[in-house]
Amino acid sequence: MSKRVILISLFFVSLSAVIFLSSAQFTSQIVMDKGSNFERSCGNDLCTITIYSYDKYFNRNGQWEEIDENWHRCGDNFCTNNYYFNTIADEEGLVTINSDNVQFSQRISGFANSNVVLLEPIIRGSTLTYLNVIPNVDLRYQYLPHKLKEELIIKEPLNNIEEDLQVSFDLNGELSLVLEEPFICDNNRNCKTLNYTLSRNKIDIIIPREFLASENLRYPIIIDPSFTIGNSSIVWNGRVEEYFDGDLFGYIRISNPTSLDVGKTANGSARADLDWNLEGIQNPDVINNATLRLFIENVISQNFINITNMEKNSSQWSNDLVGNQHFYTDMRNGTVYSNMVFTSNISNFSQDFIFTQQGLDYLGIAFNSTNRFSTGIDTLFSKEVTISARDNVNSSRRPQLVIVYDLSNSSINDAIIEGINNSLPNNPIVSDQQIYILNQNGQHSLGRFDKTTTLNNQTWSFNYVNYGESLVNMSSLFNILNVWQNSSLNYTEIVDQVQNFINNTLIQ
Repeated sequence: MSKRVILISLFFVSLSAVIFLSSAQFTSQIVMDKGSNFERSCGNDLCTITIYSYDKYFNRNGQWEEIDENWHRCGDNFCTNNYYFNTIADEEGLVTINSDNVQFSQRISGFANSNVVLLEPIIRGSTLTYLNVIPNVDLRYQYLPHKLKEELIIKEPLNNIEEDLQVSFDLNGELSLVLEEPFICDNNRNCKTLNYTLSRNKIDIIIPREFLASENLRYPIIIDPSFTIGNSSIVWNGRVEEYFDGDLFGYIRISNPTSLDVGKTANGSARADLDWNLEGIQNPDVINNATLRLFIENVISQNFINITNMEKNSSQWSNDLVGNQHFYTDMRNGTVYSNMVFTSNISNFSQDFIFTQQGLDYLGIAFNSTNRFSTGIDTLFSKEVTISARDNVNSSRRPQLVIVYDLSNSSINDAIIEGINNSLPNNPIVSDQQIYILNQNGQHSLGRFDKTTTLNNQTWSFNYVNYGESLVNMSSLFNILNVWQNSSLNYTEIVDQVQNFINNTLIQ
């Protein structure tokens, strides 16, 4: 925080040292830093944190570098760069994931009793596609920071479908991966989770005949049996659909699709949720404003989008009929953080949803408790809205959470003052002091502190290290000068630590 000055001097002859407490003008400058899934810039007493849907940066030998998700040729094969993992694909469809010298590989081995043909794949940025593994079916792999997204794309109707179809992949390796629940979606917003069997060496996925025989089916159809590696910045993003297909009424959950189709679906209506992981991002304490930035692929008017408070998150609502029903209800019945009304059909634009004070309060609670912040997405059940999700191939279209807060947060100073007064009631407190020490060996130390208080021949100086600041290179000098420095604490922790620091160093 900004530190201004009042000139004061104090001599401790008994220690053969001179300690000056003075001041100088502190000039604010723009300071930027990064974490795996965020950027932060601070200056002019304000900080802005942009939290990304996936890890955007990778720490290599102490330096943050931006993750490049693109595939490239590597000799006779096709590769990604190595971050949390890397992937190598060959011309014959063998795809190998490497992480810390441990491997996992897979290869498509069967599709509806047809002969699978694998030709040299095509690279488009972060995707690698084997065209026509059987007629009118492509196999696409997308590299993401914590996931190898896999999609089978059925481009045209398949012939002679008389029973359920089976897709098989051979598996090999020791790397521990998690298979997300496979699902199938057509281009008419009709989705269904898929039954599968998974063993050490094989996965078989069942595509129901009745889905492919639906009268409302629209191509292309996407089948997604993706594996994840570790955690991502959005813990979960997906939709829950309330559906009635003429025979059954129920609720199904689709986890981590490329786009979030909310509102009207082929057999009902859907709502969505984004679960943000705030772990590793320092608590901004008092938040000035926050914005959820979404890329809207399509919206049908007259319509609205509400961003709502979630009572629970995806891990707390069970993925079954009852749990998904409650999850679906939760996405609408909470406090509305932000609202946007659309009076005309519009597509392919970025929209900022600015949070109300209640939204800021809930975000602050998340930082101080679970480090998990959930945002429901609700719209009219009779209209269509499509929003780019975290797995979108265009990283600039993925959801972002932008938080602005006050760098010179007065509550930090209030906490330090409260702690001092709890130990030394009504003792004089001086703000923003510069302290200079010259000891008997001629060694110099210089530092600037938020709050300083003196009693008899003892001085206590307190410095809370905020964003864009560094620790003062000065330590306590016996019990005469007592230096306290800290960071990443909430209000109560600051009060308690300041009070205890004085009590433990006070000469009675």
